[in-house]
Parts: sequence; structure tokens; C-alpha cells
Amino acid sequence: MIKNMLTKADLQYLLTQQEKLDKDIREKKGITLHDWNIELNRKHFKAMKIETAEFVNEMHDVWKYWKDKPVDKNKILDEGVDVIHFCCLIINKTGRIVDSVETKLLDEINLVASWYEFEKMKADDEEEVINGLQDDMLSKIVDVYEYFAHVLILLGLYGFTSKDIIDQYNIKNKENFRRLESGY
Repeated sequence: MIKNMLTKADLQYLLTQQEKLDKDIREKKGITLHDWNIELNRKHFKAMKIETAEFVNEMHDVWKYWKDKPVDKNKILDEGVDVIHFCCLIINKTGRIVDSVETKLLDEINLVASWYEFEKMKADDEEEVINGLQDDMLSKIVDVYEYFAHVLILLGLYGFTSKDIIDQYNIKNKENFRRLESGY
């Protein structure tokens, strides 16, 4: 089910790349570490939740019963990576070392995956379970690791791999740096 399990090296890479982007943003926008870690905290979580809604919207095949248009898997991956950007940003702010991040994320993935497997046994089809995962992301989750786990599992259910995630992250990260340079 989960073909996109990120390795410790993948997590280290994502967290490091995110910190480079965030450092550049802080410098270019004149944001102090205090403001970044304290004052902007709510805004970072809000941005993650908005990106989550955009991610779920792209997976309309399981909840927009009135829509016949097929999903665009590239948009699903793109929006999923947007959520991952904010997950990495928030995790970096905690100052956790990669080993503990990996352990916490694996624990959450295993928990969500076990719920998924249990719900799948009860459900008539996989779409119902995916819909449940989406609902949880939009309404119940408060922990960044749960968000990250849900994104990875949902991307895995759509057939994406860790390579797909890293490749798209690199594309988005390059675009974010370009935007920052252009005054976006």
C-alpha cells in the first residue's frame, strides 16, 4: 500500500532543503527567529491546513460524486508536496533531530496505516476509506506528523513513490526560490 516510504536520508534531505528555503525567506523578509518560531506559528499551521484543503480538492474522484472529470495526478502530487513543505517547515521549528523525526513519522504512518487497513476491511470500497482519510485531514488532525503521515499514505494510494515525492519537492522548491527572488 505505501510505496512512498521516505527513508531517513529522504527526510534529512527534505528538512535540510526546507530550512535553506526558510532561512532565505527570513533573511529576505527581515523576519527574526523569534517571530518565525513564535509569532508566525499560527500562520504556518493555517497555511498547512489551507494547502491540505487544496490537496484534498484535487482528489475529487472520491468525494465529488457530481464530477465526471478525471483527477489530474500531477496536481495531486503537486498539492501533496505543498503540504509536505509546510510539514517540514513546522518540524524544523521544533529542533528535533532526524532520528526522532523519523521515529515519530513512522509511528504515525503505522498508526494511520493500521486504521486504514481496519477501515478497508469494513468498507465496501477503497474510495470510502480515502474519503475518511481526507475528512480526518480537514477536521480532526492537530499534529504535524499526522498530517505528514496522511499525505504520504494518500499519495501512496494514488501510486506515487518516494522518488516522485522528492522529484516534485525539488521542482516546487526551485520555484519557491525563484518566486522569492522575483519578489512574489
